[in-house]
Amino acid sequence: LAETGAAAAAARPLRRAKGVPPPLGVLMVAALLMAALGADAAPAPLKPVAAKASSVHEKYDARLAIDGVISDASRWVSVAASGPAWLEVQLAATSKLAGVHLHTGYGEADAIRAGRLQFWQGGQWRDIPSAAFANNDATAIALPFDDAVEVLTDRLRLLVTEGHEDR
Repeated sequence: LAETGAAAAAARPLRRAKGVPPPLGVLMVAALLMAALGADAAPAPLKPVAAKASSVHEKYDARLAIDGVISDASRWVSVAASGPAWLEVQLAATSKLAGVHLHTGYGEADAIRAGRLQFWQGGQWRDIPSAAFANNDATAIALPFDDAVEVLTDRLRLLVTEGHEDR
């Protein structure tokens, strides 16, 4: 996954590039950064191995959300729809997850307004209570997981319930 912290912020070129279309009432995710808890409980970055989505807009495939690049040119974009959009991320192995850094929007604007993270357990999607957000305007947000539920999984899903165009 992409770097975290100050190095990631400095390397994050989120300005609108020539030839990149403007948002068309769609969801945009530049990157999902996940951390797992090891045996010593120190978070370490994870590298997802696959991604799929409810829909994709032209050249902005779901796999771009996990390529480690945080930019307008390398992101997942969904098509406009009446229902929630989702992005599912597959990990190489089952891991205990500590949280996610989510980068959304176009440039410094158009952040996902509301959504929640879910994890796959027992053949169904379960909400992560501490990873729900609403009234969001930030294009980069950290969603640490609390102890309400142990997130032990090989799959995560971002369920977007309100995009930037829903203001």
